[in-house]
Amino acid sequence: MAKILIIDDDADNCELLTRALVRAGHAVRCAPGYREAMKAMLAATPDLVVLDVLMPAMDGVTLLEVIRSSPRWLFLPVVILTAYPEDPRLADVAALGVDRVFAKAKYDLNDLVDYVADRVRTTKKAAS
Repeated sequence: MAKILIIDDDADNCELLTRALVRAGHAVRCAPGYREAMKAMLAATPDLVVLDVLMPAMDGVTLLEVIRSSPRWLFLPVVILTAYPEDPRLADVAALGVDRVFAKAKYDLNDLVDYVADRVRTTKKAAS
């Protein structure tokens, strides 16, 4: 079981992802913005973050830069979820260690759940 943190200001999307990831056996927490996300991450580092790009106060790419600025979270797996896959800010996420971006209008929920499981498994295997 992996600890997953979903950072998304859309409560319905957070609930949908939570249900799917819990069914897959993960422990899931949701944070609607950067303040709540940072509090959650400081309390307990998750095994993986699902991060929305478009959020109020601080967008997901900027939050990802903040996350990567800490050695504690330098290699934390992050999956990007966005309603705007053509957003020019997404060009920066590969350099920040993100290898998968899911477009909200086009992704299959099962693909995201499978990717999370594979990414967590790979990360844990590399750490041991």
